[in-house]
Amino acid sequence: ELENIQRSQEKLENSSAEMQAELKALKKSRMHNAEDGITDLEDRIMEITQSGQQTENQRKKYESN
Repeated sequence: ELENIQRSQEKLENSSAEMQAELKALKKSRMHNAEDGITDLEDRIMEITQSGQQTENQRKKYESN
């Protein structure tokens, strides 16, 4: 009976370790995805800002003529 309890305890500990490793990998993956999303947003903001500056420069050029 004690052997069965010890085997069950080992299985639980192994399962717990596996689940913790999977959780760590999932967190890492989610963090990477979030960082990629932030980078994409930063790039898009840069594009919009540059486009807005070009439009403003064209408007000023047109108005000065």
